[in-house]
Amino acid sequence: MICFFWEGIKWFEDVMRSERFHDALGRQLLFTLLILLIEVPLGVGIALTMPRQGIGVTICLVLMALPLLIPWNVVGAMWNIFALPDIGLLGKMLNGVGFDYNFTQNTFWAWATVVAMDVVLLCYAGLRSIPDAYYQASKIDGASSWQVFRYIQLPKMKRVLTIALLLRLMDSFMIYTEPFVLTGGGPGNSTTFLSIDLVKVALGQFDLGPAAAMSIIYFLVVLLLCWVLYTLMMRRDQLMKILTWLIPTVYIVFLMLPIYWLVNMSFKTTNEILGSFTLWPNNFTVENYVTIFTDPTWFMGYVNSLTYVTINTVISLLVALPAAYAFSRYRFLGDKHLFFWLLTNRMAPPAVFALPFFQLYSAIGLFDTHIAVALSHCLFNIPVAVWILEGFMS
Repeated sequence: MICFFWEGIKWFEDVMRSERFHDALGRQLLFTLLILLIEVPLGVGIALTMPRQGIGVTICLVLMALPLLIPWNVVGAMWNIFALPDIGLLGKMLNGVGFDYNFTQNTFWAWATVVAMDVVLLCYAGLRSIPDAYYQASKIDGASSWQVFRYIQLPKMKRVLTIALLLRLMDSFMIYTEPFVLTGGGPGNSTTFLSIDLVKVALGQFDLGPAAAMSIIYFLVVLLLCWVLYTLMMRRDQLMKILTWLIPTVYIVFLMLPIYWLVNMSFKTTNEILGSFTLWPNNFTVENYVTIFTDPTWFMGYVNSLTYVTINTVISLLVALPAAYAFSRYRFLGDKHLFFWLLTNRMAPPAVFALPFFQLYSAIGLFDTHIAVALSHCLFNIPVAVWILEGFMS
């Protein structure tokens, strides 16, 4: 016989009174604020300086989108090696110019590294959608660059900026894999954000009651912040030619450095990687690639990933396309609220759904299958796909 014991709101009271939760929430809010203050103006600035015609458009878009294709755990591992003070390119550069850089021991450098790692394309898409007639009219009226930005570009980018802000707010509040792989939440607990702390409570300590309460509070905090931001956003001279290329170029170089360092190490032996700091391989080898493509353990990982991605993409498009069309072409009771509600699943941190998915998939026999992984990720991918497609259809 199974017995149930009603705990009431005990777990919620414990979490809300927990100093550990307050500290993690404070670190999370500070991190999110830093990300929004840096990335949104940076994205708008880079979008304004990117070329509008010619081959440069394609080159810039491809290079800037390249980091989006890298899995989160790879990003953390890549930056972990890239930033090591003894063999990492970033660590060597900063120590070489006089900084005492060590993100594994210094709280400031740990935060700086995590923020830099998390640092356009939506802003650029919004600028490209502005008709040339607006720019021609502004030239006739003698408008300055600031006036063009203030009265033409910024109002026309309002929708994409709203989406960009909401996505960055949600992603920065849900960040887990990158800082966990990079710093492990340290030094001490200085980079232990809410998601990392939640996983420690749920899977490390196996305190499922407090973890469930913490998950709900976590989700409600993200939902509240996104609702406030969404409500506020919805109610309320060209640069020199050299700057047009300088800012995107500097940004692209910044994006490419960790990728270059990863490629550089892939052609080195383990002894060379750990033994000395070199900007390029001294003993060039493709042994690492041979191992990956011949070892079944590695090979099946790619097969599993392709299978899951294919299923996930097909399901997401089949659901998102008609939904986006309906939101774009039809008006019905509660459509605005439903459109915002659709994003609530995207607002919820993945750790919140870990326990429900585990129990649900175990009960219906889908645990440890490709379709289970694909369906769980559809929960986050479909809302974003609907928002982006609806914007283009409108």
